[in-house]
Amino acid sequence: GENEIDIYIQKRTMIPPRAAVRVARNLILTKARSTSPALLTAAVTQAPLLRDYSKLASAYFTGVRVPASLIAGSSLGILFRFVNEDLNNKSRLEIFCWQLYHVAMIMSFFLSLSATILATASSVTVLHGKFNPMAETAYMLLKREFEYEFVVTRWSFLMGLLSFTVGVCDCGLMEFGLLGGEGADKHRNSWKSIGRVLICATLGIVCHWLSYLNSTLYCYGNLFVMTGDVLRLMVMRGLERRNPMQILSLGFLVAAAFQAIRGVVGTKKQHGTYH
Repeated sequence: GENEIDIYIQKRTMIPPRAAVRVARNLILTKARSTSPALLTAAVTQAPLLRDYSKLASAYFTGVRVPASLIAGSSLGILFRFVNEDLNNKSRLEIFCWQLYHVAMIMSFFLSLSATILATASSVTVLHGKFNPMAETAYMLLKREFEYEFVVTRWSFLMGLLSFTVGVCDCGLMEFGLLGGEGADKHRNSWKSIGRVLICATLGIVCHWLSYLNSTLYCYGNLFVMTGDVLRLMVMRGLERRNPMQILSLGFLVAAAFQAIRGVVGTKKQHGTYH
């Protein structure tokens, strides 16, 4: 009878909610028209195993706040390290690294801070409970019920981490005079050798991270494709909810990216002249 089917499905799938049991029971009764154990086993085995992953979803947003906060704090701590640097009599390469350093650290700070804020707010959304907690995996639950929060939080954290790495590399090049600046003439070959080691090591680590991270994105081919989807989600969220602040935010972010690129690759120098 139907009670035996309920008991069998509960034992087989370990799905406690009665709603899930009712759907599976009706599907079996409609299509199978039989209570044969063999037929029930085949039907239930082919059905996806759904579980309540709401706790894991909340744990993800809670866990990402700690490393994001550490990166934001570290970026802020060294953001103004070279603000008073005298750019007169500096080479074009030194000025380029000076500009890239500040852009990378500013991006690292704001992206990591954004990941922290979004993760905190998303944890409250999970606690609110107005969503379907049943899914095959915790990843599928986050992608289905919290796509904007999940994708934007993860992208902000990853991009903040990469920006922080680039900034630290630039900091090392400038701090230790590896660009052949003042005081490096006596040991110019040694400085250049150390600079090449630092640059190659940083590029190797970043490429390794990108290779592995791209393999764990699952829904995206690589981080650049994910970046495009983040922009799409921000635009759609602003249009669907008719939120002018979201559209305004996207406009300012695009303007900031344009100004950052313009400042780094610009050919004019504000202090002194290029050599």
